[in-house]
Amino acid sequence: MPSAIALNCSGSQSPQGYIYSGPNSRLSAEGRYDTQCFEGGVGKRFQTVAEVDLSKDWWSYGIQVDTNSDKLPDTETTLISNPVLIQGKRAINLKSFPLESGHPSINPKDPNPFAGGMAIALKDDGRYLPATQLEIWILPETPGTLILELYDQDKPTPANQCADWSTTPPGPKDCLAGGLGKDPKNYYLPTTGDEFVVKLPLNPTGQWQKLVIPLDKFIDWNRRRDFSENPDAREAVRGITEKLGDGLFNPEKGEEVTLQLTLVGHDWKSPINLNIGQTVKFLKPAGAKK
Repeated sequence: MPSAIALNCSGSQSPQGYIYSGPNSRLSAEGRYDTQCFEGGVGKRFQTVAEVDLSKDWWSYGIQVDTNSDKLPDTETTLISNPVLIQGKRAINLKSFPLESGHPSINPKDPNPFAGGMAIALKDDGRYLPATQLEIWILPETPGTLILELYDQDKPTPANQCADWSTTPPGPKDCLAGGLGKDPKNYYLPTTGDEFVVKLPLNPTGQWQKLVIPLDKFIDWNRRRDFSENPDAREAVRGITEKLGDGLFNPEKGEEVTLQLTLVGHDWKSPINLNIGQTVKFLKPAGAKK
């Protein structure tokens, strides 16, 4: 019998499908894991620190497209369902699709078949500090990539941040949107605080997958990087390689925290269809005091 292929749980692997290009293409491997690395949390016992209901207080983001030929964007590429029952589990269905690589919504310094996703602002009362794991259930119906993003604002809210998230148009002039002072003029990348990510390939199996992901597996995406070992990839990217935040997921009381689920296509043409369990949990080992 052929030997089993070893799992890549290093957090560094090539993306499936689309091959990245651009001045910082080597960053595309960062934070990528096989989903099997996190399946089930087998052999470990956890207790719940906090639960997040994805059906409440979410907002969507995606690419604005013109569907009525008036040369103005009027339709977003992302669709999010109300809670539905799928194979016995309460779930949210998330659909989106990438557009062409030259679309103005695509950051040429971080080129990928971005499709869109959903976000939810978490409580800012410090409740997530004791957490060591994040539990999420997924049932993909198409290939693609799910990027789980945790934003931890380490500083006070910027004075010019919008009170409400608004994408069409993106708030008042020079308004920063959606937590951590995300800049609409720079592809909604944060201007303050940490952005931690885990990138998971979506492989349709027809079954729910329970993933228990250690928070220390999330990489600090907007840290400063040393490009000296690769002379062809020295270009810093504002909002990605400029060292924002303190490098720790440590949301203190009063600091904004956001969970985002971003979909990236298997290629530039294929739509993405993902079912996500309605409840996401933050966990800590059973018996832990803090």
